Amino acid sequence: MMQVAIIHTVGRVKDAIEQYWNNGYANKDAQVSVTHFLFENFLTDLTSGQYTFSEVFQKFEKCIFGLINQGFTVIIVSCTSLSQMADMLKSKYNFPVLRIDAPVIEHIACDFQRIAIIYSNKAAKESSFNLLSVMARRPIDVTFIDFTAIGDGLNSATALEKTEIFEQLRSLILNAEVVLLSQISIYLILKQYGFNSDVLMLDSIKLGMEQIFDYYH
Repeated sequence: MMQVAIIHTVGRVKDAIEQYWNNGYANKDAQVSVTHFLFENFLTDLTSGQYTFSEVFQKFEKCIFGLINQGFTVIIVSCTSLSQMADMLKSKYNFPVLRIDAPVIEHIACDFQRIAIIYSNKAAKESSFNLLSVMARRPIDVTFIDFTAIGDGLNSATALEKTEIFEQLRSLILNAEVVLLSQISIYLILKQYGFNSDVLMLDSIKLGMEQIFDYYH
């Protein structure tokens, strides 16, 4: 049986991806077993400023190495902020340590030119843009939108304020052909508050989970 480990750093993201897998795939192929792990400290350590990238990477590498030794054959990292570390370990161990956002970024890079990236921390922003730049097959025009203030505003917004926030966000993405939601948590927040847009908005869950089957033997 193929053993897949999925590493999460946000509880609501873990719950959403676990539900997505269970509803869509879990009963279709008994030869694939998926186990979810929640390690909130990796994201906290990386974004707090108390630890260097190298220090967090050493902890992350130890975790990945432990999962490999437990017999997992594929590891997926759902946190965009840790994607650079996943790439480094995939290369170092020649082992499928996969970033969940890679397939959707490849799709966007191949098919779109005017792209908006919505992010909420620097590590996620840089990780998404760096991979997009590498994969792009044409010149791209990228707009960056920091979601931090938007997300904080939605938490306490009245109905009128929510409408105003949504209109502001729509104006920011108006000229884009596609919007990359660089973090799944952003997708979940927008879904929770019922945001909609005429501009195509893509998250990484569907394509990111389907890449499991690229490694199925």
